[in-house]
Amino acid sequence: MTAAEYAKVRGNDQQKKDANYAKNVKKAGIFTDYTAFYTKRGTDTSEAWSKSVTKGHDMAKTKYDWSGKNNDAPMYTGIKGKK
Repeated sequence: MTAAEYAKVRGNDQQKKDANYAKNVKKAGIFTDYTAFYTKRGTDTSEAWSKSVTKGHDMAKTKYDWSGKNNDAPMYTGIKGKK
């Protein structure tokens, strides 16, 4: 491998590292405010949350049916995500 080829490979690797770092820096400081979550859930005033189906957890929907009832690929459920 020539010096130019090596420098090109190292440059590409560095670009990938820099892009990944920049992607993670954008995520920094984004979090759920626990106090607001706790108050919204109602655990600060009563224990009614413990009788709910989710037990106070936030649930997410997926656009695929992962129930395992069909051995084929996951079935699209038609749920549209937020944009």
